[in-house]
Amino acid sequence: MTELSERLVQRHGVGADDAVRDTAAFLEALETAGYVQQAPRNAPRYQGRTSAIKLGRLADLFLFVTNDCNLRCTHCYVSSGDYVPPREMRTDEILGVVDQARELGVSRFLLTGGEPFMVKDIYDIIGYVTAESDAVVLTNGMYFTERNLTRLQQSAGRGRISFQVSLDGPTAELHNAIRGKGAFEKAVAGVRRALERGFDVAISTAVSRHSVDHMTEMTRLVGSLGASAHHILWMQEWGRAIDHTASLMLSPERVAQVMRDCKAVGDEI
Repeated sequence: MTELSERLVQRHGVGADDAVRDTAAFLEALETAGYVQQAPRNAPRYQGRTSAIKLGRLADLFLFVTNDCNLRCTHCYVSSGDYVPPREMRTDEILGVVDQARELGVSRFLLTGGEPFMVKDIYDIIGYVTAESDAVVLTNGMYFTERNLTRLQQSAGRGRISFQVSLDGPTAELHNAIRGKGAFEKAVAGVRRALERGFDVAISTAVSRHSVDHMTEMTRLVGSLGASAHHILWMQEWGRAIDHTASLMLSPERVAQVMRDCKAVGDEI
């Protein structure tokens, strides 16, 4: 206390008696609030999280198969397509990761990018994964041609394969404002083809200022298409989104309300 009082006198020109009195009052208030104590605090030694939480095995693994992409979405948090590393993982390296992950307990692999269907050997990769595990492919849906869907059916193993397709608005105007001309029409047509083939397709939507007032319409579109789920995604302020923050980002409270509104619509339909 003496040291604190002397600092008050030196730095602020407070009288010595006032400094002692104010310091004592301040320390008493801290003690009352539980921030300080006069006796040493004999807390037990920290044992680490493993003493309270038993480590389990991995269940899911995201495989970032490429940063290449056929689109240049304004909200892409990895700026896919702008830069594709000259040295991405080879197919044999990806399959090696799959093997290692299985040994650690992984039973579901989520293939993402970029656009996974830009990878030349994507059908071989999907076939290898689904031979013993489940696969979820995160895609823009624009490669769901009849030919490609047939290749997917031929490649798939005994594991379950499903898709998560990005749709950023219930209309072409809203979706294409983020993803480019013609993207909405191709994606919706692709989703319809995949569903007709019996594939499990979920729809994901990143909530932005473009779509926030149309999100319940988006959920209704998901229902009308027959998709299995509607995933609402938080906008990430990374990558290209940094250059479009003002036109994209929303407060957490607004996004949470959108999620509640969409759930209510989902429960109805």
